[in-house]
Amino acid sequence: MKREVDEIIAGEPWGYRRRARLSLNYQPKTRQLQMGFRQASDKAIVEVVQCPVLVPQLEALLPAVRECLSALSALRCLGHVELVLADNGPLMVLRHTAALPAADRENWNVFRKLTVFPCTSRRKARYWNIFTAKRHGIPQTDYA
Repeated sequence: MKREVDEIIAGEPWGYRRRARLSLNYQPKTRQLQMGFRQASDKAIVEVVQCPVLVPQLEALLPAVRECLSALSALRCLGHVELVLADNGPLMVLRHTAALPAADRENWNVFRKLTVFPCTSRRKARYWNIFTAKRHGIPQTDYA
């Protein structure tokens, strides 16, 4: 059955994603931190150096985030990092499974000040994400 279409509704093909959850995994053999998306139906991490579907503000942060996280001493405790572009700017949440040492917390604070956007590290990130998302004006459907 053919139908006439008056207008095709389409968005931009690139730079439309305002949120990314990147998995983190330390590889002791190579002494490297993997940062990327989970492969579909698998636990494998697909390394991400760039991501053209992310809004440019978030994509530009990827190298700095990788560099900052790779410099932490508690690499085995890192779970994932979330980048979100809220209406009033980008924010970042780092999920980790154990308390970060004082030196790592200091490095994190330096990174936060240099990048000039709200970011934090939380062991119980789920509740913090909801609180922070509300504070930054992200609609509930974007973080639920």
